[in-house]
Amino acid sequence: MKFLVLVFLLVPPSIHAQASLTITSEPNAIVWIDEIRRGTTDASGKLVVNKVSAGRHSVRVRANGFKETVTPLLPGRRTLAVKLTLNFSSGDRTRTDDLWVMSPTSYQLLHPALYFKH
Repeated sequence: MKFLVLVFLLVPPSIHAQASLTITSEPNAIVWIDEIRRGTTDASGKLVVNKVSAGRHSVRVRANGFKETVTPLLPGRRTLAVKLTLNFSSGDRTRTDDLWVMSPTSYQLLHPALYFKH
C-alpha cells in the first residue's frame, strides 16, 4: 500500500489534474488539441472536450469554406472562442462582392466592375 501511495505522489500534478474545455466556432468544425483530433462542433458551433490536462495547449480548428486557425490555450482556460476567416483567394470565382442571379434558363454574375451572362 505504501508503494502505491508513493507512486501517486511522484506523478506530476498536471497528469491527473484534468477538466473539460468548451470550444465555440463555426458549425461542423473539426477540432484538434495538441495535434490529436478531439471532435467536431455541433450545429450551433459548440464542442465540449472532456479530460483536458492542465497546462498550455495548441488548439487547431478547421471548417469547410474557412481558413484553418491555430490558437494557444493558456493554462486555466476552460472556454475558448475560435473565430474563423472565410477562405477566399484572388483566384476564386466567388468573392464577397459578387452576386449570383439564377433563373431556370441562365445565370448571371453581377460584379461592380464586370457584368457577364452565361
